Amino acid sequence: MTRVNAPEVNRSFANAGLAVGMGHSVLRRFCEAIGLLCLSLKTHQAIQKEVHKSALQSLQSNLTRARDIVKQLYQKTEDFFHVAVTYDGTWHKRGHTSLHGVAAVICAVSGLVLDVHVMSLHCQLCKVMEKRLKDRPDDLERWKTTHRPKCHKNHTESSGSMEVAAAAVMWGRSEQYGLRYTTMISDGDSKTYNELTKNPPYDGIAVTKGECVNHVSKRIGTQLRNVVADERKRGVTLGGRASGALTQVMRIFFYLS
Repeated sequence: MTRVNAPEVNRSFANAGLAVGMGHSVLRRFCEAIGLLCLSLKTHQAIQKEVHKSALQSLQSNLTRARDIVKQLYQKTEDFFHVAVTYDGTWHKRGHTSLHGVAAVICAVSGLVLDVHVMSLHCQLCKVMEKRLKDRPDDLERWKTTHRPKCHKNHTESSGSMEVAAAAVMWGRSEQYGLRYTTMISDGDSKTYNELTKNPPYDGIAVTKGECVNHVSKRIGTQLRNVVADERKRGVTLGGRASGALTQVMRIFFYLS
């Protein structure tokens, strides 16, 4: 990979900004506030592309190594390794209004990440070009045709459906890595499992669901605390130190067992 021809201080400054989520405009204002010259937008974009390319290469290398390790833990069945995985997604911000989300498939035995997928409702370049070419619809359509294969926007539905959509993508491409995610341990949310049941990713092989013990225990603990609080409002004491009372220690016992 060709290295950007920029002083090391500029590279470090740009990398630090990217690490904390600061774009070029924020870095420029920061430099103005402390009386420093800021690197140009062109240089910043070149460094950003370099960092992005390096990060993708590192990601693919680590995922390949993780898959090779996991294959040593399972017996091959019909040219594929049937793996039990945990699956979950997260968003750039709370409230299911985020423009970006990411989901990961993790081996339940080793804890190694086997695959990740980013979902996005936004492409900054599309936004810029739509504003720039708003009076030239034909030129905008031609640009979109050439831009579409590398557009960052890969999701058109709600933010809340990103987790389900990402699962469909990763389960769908698992066989190209020699893996099948035949057991999914989730956090109790059945939307993803329902989608995999409705549209099976593997011919003749169903994906089974397992409940995460930690999440089940957490819900049990919450319900027990709610019972104590509700009965206290009715004048019934379930807590205290009496024999058989639902004390905090007893609730922890139920929670852990």
